[in-house]
Amino acid sequence: MGMLAQVSTSDRVPWFWDAASCPRTPVRPCATQEALDEVLPPACSKMMPASPPGGKLGQKSKTKGGVKQKLANFVDMKTALDSGKLSHERFFRDARTMLSSGKLTEEQKIVMKAMMKQDIGRRMEQVMADAIQGGSQFVGSPLRAEVDFGPDVVMGQESMMSSKGPLTGSSQVPLQEQLRWKCDRKIAERICNFNRKAAEPSGYFATVGGFMSEATACTKSKEDMSFHDSNSGQLLFTARSGRDFEGFLKESTAHGWPSFRDAQVNWSFVRVLEDGEAISINGTHLGHNLPDKHGNRYCINLVSVAGHPN
Repeated sequence: MGMLAQVSTSDRVPWFWDAASCPRTPVRPCATQEALDEVLPPACSKMMPASPPGGKLGQKSKTKGGVKQKLANFVDMKTALDSGKLSHERFFRDARTMLSSGKLTEEQKIVMKAMMKQDIGRRMEQVMADAIQGGSQFVGSPLRAEVDFGPDVVMGQESMMSSKGPLTGSSQVPLQEQLRWKCDRKIAERICNFNRKAAEPSGYFATVGGFMSEATACTKSKEDMSFHDSNSGQLLFTARSGRDFEGFLKESTAHGWPSFRDAQVNWSFVRVLEDGEAISINGTHLGHNLPDKHGNRYCINLVSVAGHPN
């Protein structure tokens, strides 16, 4: 998976990848506003203390040295933006001036740069949405995505990922209480059921307890290794179909996520959407299809396929 900006192993700030890195992705050039909004507020709140009681936009602080004055101005601008009292254009214009003039703390610079990338994503999403609907000033005619992942791939509909409720998100059933390989349930629930773009940290599969030892045992015994939906328990992937287990581990290690090819996919329960998102028929977000010179390659979150067989 390609990466986008925010990188952390925190359970509050997941990794992001950019769908534009996939040459077969026709419509989503950047991480969505919804996905980025999930990450930025906690990061901002940790870096930016709340404004003093009664503080107003542009209010000068009496603290000597001006340090508190700089912080309050930026915080109040961010508060006004979040409440809709300040437009995105005005905020970024003034904030860029503060950034270039050195009026931001180091923590605020980090937050500001992340917000700039968020704004780019917001604008790109709007441009593409306008283009798909009927053209825009940037795209003269309606954009039509022509997707062909090959005859083996079973395509799905966007409606399969619609919200099924506040407790289960896009999934038809709740996440299993205990996941295989001691996968973190909080990360799994967020990635599987309340997310379309985020991914577990690269290399996560090699850090959880039990996975690599089981993989090593499968390598020696020549047995296969199965991967089940973390919500429904349905069989989604098998590691060795059409290749040896060493090949599976080598490719997964190289890319950072469990990687499967068409032959390892159980198409009875797996679907691929037009933008390359891989999902289960149950509504579980699995990962993405990022084709390479060898064909379709499904980068899958381990937390999404750590279920026990139903």
